[in-house]
This record gives sequence, C-alpha cells and structure tokens, in this order.
Amino acid sequence: MTQLQSPNLTHNGARPSGLIVPADESAARVLSALEQSRLKDARSIDAVPNSGWENARAWVFYLKGMFALERREFASAESRFMRSIIWIQTEKTIERQESSPDTHRLMARALHQMGCLYRRQDRPADAARFHLAAYRLRDDHGSYDEMWESALNLGIDHDLASGHDDARRWYDDAISLGTRASHQADHKQAIVWARLSGLLASTGDYAQAVDAARKACDSWHAHDTGSLATARADLDVGYSLLKWGESLHGKENRRAEDILTEARNRLCASYEALLAFGPSADEDVRWCDEQRDFAERLLASLES
Repeated sequence: MTQLQSPNLTHNGARPSGLIVPADESAARVLSALEQSRLKDARSIDAVPNSGWENARAWVFYLKGMFALERREFASAESRFMRSIIWIQTEKTIERQESSPDTHRLMARALHQMGCLYRRQDRPADAARFHLAAYRLRDDHGSYDEMWESALNLGIDHDLASGHDDARRWYDDAISLGTRASHQADHKQAIVWARLSGLLASTGDYAQAVDAARKACDSWHAHDTGSLATARADLDVGYSLLKWGESLHGKENRRAEDILTEARNRLCASYEALLAFGPSADEDVRWCDEQRDFAERLLASLES
C-alpha cells in the first residue's frame, strides 16, 4: 500500500510543538469543540472570519470539513477538505513564494482528515495514501506530535487492510515519535502499545502481545491512573494473557497453567476495579466476567 518512510529525527532547527491551530480565537474555539465532538458549540463556525488572519479561508474550509465529518456527511466533508488543500496550493502559486511552515502544517492537517474520512468509508488503501502525504509534509515541517498522529494512523490503515508487517513498522515508528512528543507522551504511548498488542495477537504472537499490553497499561497508569481507560488497559492485559494461555492449552499445559492463573487473577482484579465506575463500565464488566469464567474453565480442564 504505502512505502514506509523513516522519520527525520535529525531535522535541522527546532520543531514546532503540538498540533497546528488557527491564529483566530473564534476559529480556535470551534476547532476545540469539534475535536471534542461538541457539535452544538461548533455551530458558531459561520461567524469565523474568512479573511484578515493567516490562511483564514483555508482554515474555514477545513473547519467546515470537520463539522461535516462529525455529522457523517462524507461527500460534503471531502469537498471542503479538498477546497482547503486547493486554496493553499492556489495561494502559493499566485503569490509565487514559498509557503510558511504553518501553511504546510495546515495542509498536512487537511490531508490527514481526508485519510480519516476514507478510512471511515472502509477505504484503507485510499486512507493510507493521504496519511502518507500528511506524514511527509509533517516530517519536513511539523512537530513530533503531528508526525506521531500520522504514523499511528498509517499503522491503523495497514492493520485494517491486513498489511501486518507494514502496520507493525508504522506502530514502531509511532512509538519512537511518541517519546519525542511535547504533549501527553504517556497517553500517546498507551494508544500505540494497545494497537500493537491487538495486531500481535491477531497474528498469533501472543507473548509479544502480552508484553505490548503491559506497556500500554504502564503508560495508561503514568498518564491517568484512576481513569476508566486505565482500568480497561488492566483488563486488556488479563485478556492478552488469557489468549496466550489458551493457545498453549493441550500443548504446553504446565506453562499454560501458569499463564492462565495470572490471567484469571488479572481478570478478577479488573472485574472489581471496573465495578467502581458504575453504569459507564457495565459492558466492560459483563465482558470481563465472561473472560474470567472462560479462564476458570480452562484451568479446570487442565486439572481434570
């Protein structure tokens, strides 16, 4: 699908930090609302000025594309993201000058959203093409946070398309970039390690999947130890152990027993922890209870 490109970790000069945001305060507020899926608060998008600040028209197209994407109006979103990209390219041609780094970063952001749009339409190959274009621009002009976002999404694109080797390399790339990120590095690491754990489990690499799940869990605890996401990460470790133990059942029963015992203990602890979150964790509690019961049955069959 796409060719892996190693990040330019020896980039000349200091990189920017975080993700590019609009210079206009009203546009920045709309962007924040859209990123948090608060569509009601984003309805002020029509009041955002489309001139008088850097890349104003391109930003307005971009924001309207995000608004349409949140509403699952895919054709409208695609049109607006493309108009944002075309507007930047047109302005660059008219002015006959090199675009500023922020302009490149905005274009990369629009390309990235195009990739997300195509993936939501179950078109991972098209998604990967746009995410790779965004990655390349970000490698030249963007922050490590932006490069991390692109690498993570390229991993997801290949993962969905069953391009497991490429997905693994992009996830590894994202892990490396996450350590250099200026914002919420532990959160970023947790996300990628969890994705990598799922990929490894799907290819039967259960021992590595457990290791990745543990690293995701450690990162979640470092980021926010009391959150539901962290409790779910603890559950993921137990489930990864369960799948590993199941794969050894009937083949290496002594080892399977040790792994399944740890899985059961983890799942029991996760069950109790998830109960504390009330109705918001009801589905997790039910699923955890099912996995705990399965672990108990596997252990019992080893003893019989």
